[in-house]
Amino acid sequence: PLVKRMHQKILESSKINSDDTSIPVKNPNRKGSTYNGYLWVYIDDKKNVVFDFTPTRSREGPIKFLGKYCGRVQADAYSGYDEYFRKSGASEIGCHAHARRKFEYALDSYPVRAARMMVLWGRLYDIERKAKDEKYDSAQLLEARQTQAKPILNEIKAVLNEYKDQVLPKSPMAKAITYSLNQWESLLRYTDDPILDIDNNISERVLRMVVIGRLNYLFAGSEAGARRAANIYSLVASCKLNDIDPFAYFRDVLSRVSTHPMDRIDELLPSNWNKPEKSADKAAA
Repeated sequence: PLVKRMHQKILESSKINSDDTSIPVKNPNRKGSTYNGYLWVYIDDKKNVVFDFTPTRSREGPIKFLGKYCGRVQADAYSGYDEYFRKSGASEIGCHAHARRKFEYALDSYPVRAARMMVLWGRLYDIERKAKDEKYDSAQLLEARQTQAKPILNEIKAVLNEYKDQVLPKSPMAKAITYSLNQWESLLRYTDDPILDIDNNISERVLRMVVIGRLNYLFAGSEAGARRAANIYSLVASCKLNDIDPFAYFRDVLSRVSTHPMDRIDELLPSNWNKPEKSADKAAA
């Protein structure tokens, strides 16, 4: 019930961050073998996290989970989201970390050009870092992005167009340039809304739980097991984003979720949960 409620809350959010990673699943038809299923993570602006398991990486995964959501979705440029964006009318928000990283991969083949691009992207991140350190409010952040980031983005676009005919078509540099130009409109959108992030790194950080986990448990025993794992990941990740000890949360919530009034279920979500006072603390109070 808690994960289903977080799913509803996510669909009410003004923005959603999303990404996916593989999870090996035991193949029921072939002894000793596994196949790759996928865990998709969805995060809203209140730090509710839901993992969704799908047996394949097809576009049906985000289409089914997001349904008619027509807000803003920040993800990588995976083509599986394209049909969802086309059908829903939601706004695609690009990830500058993905764009910058592709030029990092091109350093060996085109060191001067790739380094120049990385310096330009570094200047964009300097603006975001300063805004965070100095605790800009929404108006200050929007002004900084409009007056400082947009000129840098214009320079990046000009350099991309300059370089695109100077590099080998199938080189890492050409792929990096093509990625950025194809994503250009979505990469610009964060500058017009202070609620948006410059990148999708929050999704990647949350997915590290799965990456570390599968080194230990190796695979899910079945698709049903993978879905149960997705539920547990959803609650643990939500706890971590809300600076809550997952063990303390589970110990409290599992003892009362079955008798808690359904119309007050939001009280048990990690984003709203209050740690119960110890007996000594209650007595002192």
